Amino acid sequence: MLKYSGYLTFKGDVFMKRLFSVSLIFSVVLSVCGSYLFASSSDSLLVNDDRIFALGNKYTSLIASMYEEETSHIGLKGYHYNLEKHTAQNEIAKIKSLTAFSEAIEEIDPSSLSPFAQADYYTLKELVGLKYFNAKIKNQLEEDPLWYLQPIDGVYELLIKNFLPGQERLSYALKRLEMIPTSLQDAEMNITNPPDLTLRLAIEKTKLENTYLPNLTALVLRISDDKVTKNKIKQLSEDIKTSLSRYETFLNSKLKEKEFSDFRIGEENYKYLYQDVYSVPMKYSKLENLLEKTLNKAQKNLIEGITPKVLPLLSEEEKQNRTIKKNVKIYPSDYYSLAEKYKNAPEYDNVLKSYSTEIKKADQFLTTKRLFPALTLPISIITAPPILRAEHEQVTIYPPVPLADKQSADILVSLPKKAGMNKSDFEKEYNYGKIKFNTAEFVTPGKTLIYSVEPANLSLLYKLSNDIFYIHGWINYSLNTAAENGLLNTEQDNINLLWFNYKKAIYALADYKLQTLQFDYTSALAYITQAGIDSKEAEVYLDYLALHPFDAVSYIVGAQEFERLKAKYKKELGKKFDLLTFHTKILSLGRIPLISMEEALKRAYTKKEIDSYFSMTYF
Repeated sequence: MLKYSGYLTFKGDVFMKRLFSVSLIFSVVLSVCGSYLFASSSDSLLVNDDRIFALGNKYTSLIASMYEEETSHIGLKGYHYNLEKHTAQNEIAKIKSLTAFSEAIEEIDPSSLSPFAQADYYTLKELVGLKYFNAKIKNQLEEDPLWYLQPIDGVYELLIKNFLPGQERLSYALKRLEMIPTSLQDAEMNITNPPDLTLRLAIEKTKLENTYLPNLTALVLRISDDKVTKNKIKQLSEDIKTSLSRYETFLNSKLKEKEFSDFRIGEENYKYLYQDVYSVPMKYSKLENLLEKTLNKAQKNLIEGITPKVLPLLSEEEKQNRTIKKNVKIYPSDYYSLAEKYKNAPEYDNVLKSYSTEIKKADQFLTTKRLFPALTLPISIITAPPILRAEHEQVTIYPPVPLADKQSADILVSLPKKAGMNKSDFEKEYNYGKIKFNTAEFVTPGKTLIYSVEPANLSLLYKLSNDIFYIHGWINYSLNTAAENGLLNTEQDNINLLWFNYKKAIYALADYKLQTLQFDYTSALAYITQAGIDSKEAEVYLDYLALHPFDAVSYIVGAQEFERLKAKYKKELGKKFDLLTFHTKILSLGRIPLISMEEALKRAYTKKEIDSYFSMTYF
């Protein structure tokens, strides 16, 4: 019986998923048959392997029948007309199905599986566990007002899928638009005592959706070609606007109540997520010690890196005030004074050009240095439309996203509106050093690289997986690797990387202490700001961190596993070790749980033609 499980939602990652432009049935056949074919080349199938493959088949069917928003999200053809109903009966059915899945998984001893099937086992266990946590432990039906806004995201996701004909997209989008008022009515009936934090965030999102509703309406109108449909769309837009305003009023009324659920998950659930859902190989008892050591090291490196740069900026009076035992004290927050020093922001109209230049430099760097596989698509930079609205104050990079039937781009850069930005705000947001570091983090060698080099025949389970320990660990590991090899080679680059590592270490320890009830929200925020992080920045990330346990922790733990495996193969292969080969093979595994990486990598090293598997298929 599944007792505890996990919670996972990605901010902004709605546009990072892969498109599976095959039908559900075809996908399931590929996931099962493909697993056998792929495994047979290097592994002998064991007696329980077929049970795992069959469970993977059933899990895909479960997604199509009970998680309609996710079916739209991942792009399974023919299932976009399904609309998720927010009812107690539906949630009970989900929990029963997920419990049955969990029990079936627990009956299988992973040691009785071939190495190939073991990766499927842990991936499936994580996928099921996270969904169970949302439905049962987090109790979305009664405590998550953000959940009821998902149909709006579903409309956006459908409209940008250019593998669907325009009229088909329009039909699906209209059905979802019609559902939004009903979904929000369900919320008013179901929500009882949600956490005050989720109420506050839901109110913000509701306001945002109302503000950007004209953009959504305009996008739907673009693919409609008759007057009757256009009038229907306009009427639906008015109905949705009214529903959103009513929902905001309802949420504000709930916020005035004094009894709230606690958003923190507690020590027991936190440990269960770590061990039995995410299946992290490092013992949980060592986690806190690792986080503290990482923070101490990151802080020491940051102070050493910024001290010679900060000292000349201090007045004699400041130096005297900071002098302790003849040494001038430098603090992590002094990073901001250095950031102010770098007034080299490009002109607003040249921001796009600046990003384009840095992305091309990074891609060229990977090719010439032979550290990571280069991006598999040619680089083309355009400004993202308002539909891509995950970030409104900062530049945001997205992977390839079709915008209409004939318009697409490989990299999209979303820019905030120029109006209302004064010079100091502009220089803060568009510091050129930050542009370069942001490019390295999100384009290459960060998130986009993961998606760009995944094998074409990767199992469906791995495509469904978004293991944060793998994804975030890779970003952290690869940024530091790239810096060591010359991609981030300026003073600004170095300082930004030191600050990145320090912030992640602070947030990781805050996450651990918050979710295990050592901190409440107020003390967690105080801890982060006292560590030197800007209060506005700290509050924004803490809101996200509070609802996404392990988000920051995964950067540290995941990177450690990548480093450990690299050291292992360096030792085993000696002079034959090649970093590009190592990175190519480890990226070819898919976003699997850390516990499966070592065995999966061992198999990858027995294969000679990994590169032939790579292709690029974004939605």
